[in-house]
Amino acid sequence: MNDNISLETVKGKFYAIRGQSGAGKTTLLNLIGLLDTPTSGNVLIDNREVSQLTEKEKAKIRLTNIGFIFQEFYLNEALKAYENVMIPMIVNPFYKRAEIKRRACEILVIGVLSFAYHLR
Repeated sequence: MNDNISLETVKGKFYAIRGQSGAGKTTLLNLIGLLDTPTSGNVLIDNREVSQLTEKEKAKIRLTNIGFIFQEFYLNEALKAYENVMIPMIVNPFYKRAEIKRRACEILVIGVLSFAYHLR
């Protein structure tokens, strides 16, 4: 087990996390998504130590900086796939209204392509 993990991401890039069961994928995502607080080490987002943030500050970072496609999709069945993807963008002031549908469709295409060669 490697206890010295370092991960740096680049804005605008998409990442997929894969590994064996029990490897720590869910723990890593919970830390990145500010859902869990690390028991040791540091998590920094935009050079800010996240364990010191309030819940309101964490929620703002999740809204503006982090997006997940969950293994279980939890889609609203009354909406089309792109409309489900649009939901977080609609409440995010970063996105302009005119680009939301285009961006949602782009995200769906990238997501599908990233799993095109995935084997179970």
